[in-house]
Amino acid sequence: MPPSHTTKVLFRPPGGREKYKQNDYITLCKDTPIPLDNLPTYLLIHPSAKGWHAPWLWLGWAGEDRLLKIVEKHFPEALVRREDHTKILKLDSVLKLPKLIINKLQLPEKEHKYVRVVDVFRKSGRLDVALVVGNNFEGALDEDQNWMKRIADELFDGKMPMWYLCNMRYRWVPQRCGERPVPPSAIQWPMNHPS
Repeated sequence: MPPSHTTKVLFRPPGGREKYKQNDYITLCKDTPIPLDNLPTYLLIHPSAKGWHAPWLWLGWAGEDRLLKIVEKHFPEALVRREDHTKILKLDSVLKLPKLIINKLQLPEKEHKYVRVVDVFRKSGRLDVALVVGNNFEGALDEDQNWMKRIADELFDGKMPMWYLCNMRYRWVPQRCGERPVPPSAIQWPMNHPS
């Protein structure tokens, strides 16, 4: 496990244990969401602690109902309905958001792969969906983050994305030999992050 020194290291096994148990995610996700600029540096550097990978955190806006409201307000023509037109299919509608946003805001092509809908854990331990713009290992750490601010301003009333724990990679894991390091921009972040 990564060293804890004298301060708390986020997402270590609860209760001072050295190993995780099956339902530890319920406790671990209580430390999320984390505001954009408050992610500890040790969750950005790769490997985070000698020989260890940090848990995967998605940077985005969570909540299926919240995202559905974005579709309803900004892209009503994209709502997916049941064949009898009596009910909106929430998830099907939300899954269209990345392409709709990319097209509406004319985002740079290099950023397209980071805009997606993924599963994340909410603070309560409940699984939910989030529109994300990257994670703590890629995308969100690019030097030019103005495109994220444009999404926040246009669709989320200026509320910047937050860090949410991935539903699959929520544990510290040993690093394997031969793995590629994170891009240099990740190590410099948030020093190159626009205010």
